[in-house]
Amino acid sequence: MTWFSVSRYYQQMSDYWYKLYAGTRPPRRLFELVTVDVATEIYPLIQYTLGQTVFDQGNVKCLSGQYKATTIDELMRFVQWARVHKLRYTPIFRDCPDFALALAGKFPQTDWYGSPVGMINVMQGGQWHVMDIAFAYPNAENQTLALHIIEPQDGVIVPTARVAGQPIDLILMP
Repeated sequence: MTWFSVSRYYQQMSDYWYKLYAGTRPPRRLFELVTVDVATEIYPLIQYTLGQTVFDQGNVKCLSGQYKATTIDELMRFVQWARVHKLRYTPIFRDCPDFALALAGKFPQTDWYGSPVGMINVMQGGQWHVMDIAFAYPNAENQTLALHIIEPQDGVIVPTARVAGQPIDLILMP
């Protein structure tokens, strides 16, 4: 699969979900956004949390140089608003990659564009599983950026310990 076909598929999924939810408004951001740099903040955080082997294999792709981070509470309000976790699971046709693409694709369609949210493909239980990866602050007072894994099929945060040390095929940040 080439990068062109992945980006085309990503756009098609984004268009589909936008049409599905076009009548609703996303939650307003309450926290002042902070610009985070990929090279000095996001890459070291991925390396520290998930391990050096992810970088050694060249599996981290950030397509922007900077993102705008918010708090995890605001990010989860958006995840609940997006309602991707309410969709019905269908093997092969609407499975984990589709849920992860749908959630990551909701951010650029709203005024939440530039949010540091992407996808991670990780080995779990002998199978590859795609989830969403996000970078956010614990709260408005604590300005220490943290890595979070979101299970888009449930709309919940997964402990990073469940992913750390597992084989990771790709981290893609649009």
